[in-house]
Amino acid sequence: MSAGVPMLLVIDSTVGGSLTLDELEQFIHHLSGLGLEKVRTAYVGVDTARSWQNETTEILARERGFVARVFEIESEASLWLRHGEL
Repeated sequence: MSAGVPMLLVIDSTVGGSLTLDELEQFIHHLSGLGLEKVRTAYVGVDTARSWQNETTEILARERGFVARVFEIESEASLWLRHGEL
């Protein structure tokens, strides 16, 4: 269901508490099967207090076949989307 979208840039500016590991796993599980596995996805997490959560989510997503990376800087995320590994 990716609708032919080759890449996705997500800018997360939400603040608040972190999710538990179980909640992160459920989140990735719910994304599976939506076609996002085929979409190159860059996630920019603005709240650096949740960097462990963002990194854990990236690992879980990549283990399940997603092409995804987490960044703290939007310009780096955009560069990765256009040109690949940094």
